Amino acid sequence: MDKLRGVRLQGSKDYPIWILEKSGCYSTRSMYRFLSHRGVINKRMERLWKSKLPLKLKIFMWLAIQGRIQTGVALKQKNRKGDVNCNLCASPETVNHVLFQCVMARFVWASFKEALGWDRVPTSLTDIFDHWIPLGCKDYELKLFTFVIIAWALWVSRNKIRIQKCFPDSPISILYKTKFFMQRWAVLLQATDREKLATCYSSLETWVKSFEELRPHCSEDWWS
Repeated sequence: MDKLRGVRLQGSKDYPIWILEKSGCYSTRSMYRFLSHRGVINKRMERLWKSKLPLKLKIFMWLAIQGRIQTGVALKQKNRKGDVNCNLCASPETVNHVLFQCVMARFVWASFKEALGWDRVPTSLTDIFDHWIPLGCKDYELKLFTFVIIAWALWVSRNKIRIQKCFPDSPISILYKTKFFMQRWAVLLQATDREKLATCYSSLETWVKSFEELRPHCSEDWWS
């Protein structure tokens, strides 16, 4: 700046202009966006922050997308103590493992598939955002709301197992937890989306009752 102080490009006085903002004025938002995405606006993150989800779920999903929630692998990379593997299936505990690949997650997604008639189940966050809820798809807000709540229920259940050593009595307890969160936060949605969400968890509840009636119970059942 000292070297440039004496340089004049035109007859009048020069003024600094911040090219990352249309106003020409510096803002921390534009600097953060440049450092994170080289100035490209991340439309998906914008939609997440503007969604009807509770703030803590927005933050949770933002951290999950960034790969920054405190999984076993993430903690190990920070030289924290603790097992790097999942408590249920002994595989390296990553974000996608907790939310999609763990036996608990696979059961939850398979249950939604059967209850709602999906063709398949999501396999990763990339799969979710690229194929299940791409930008501009029909009912984007409702789908985002639903998927994030399912992911949150899985994360809360994981924390109870990992931190509190509290294993669920039954696999369907996680489904009931998901339904509880949906009902709790449905008031944040518009009326039409609330009705669609109510139909979703009603179908899930019907399927769960049928599943419990048909599921064999035995003394060696880990979930019993």
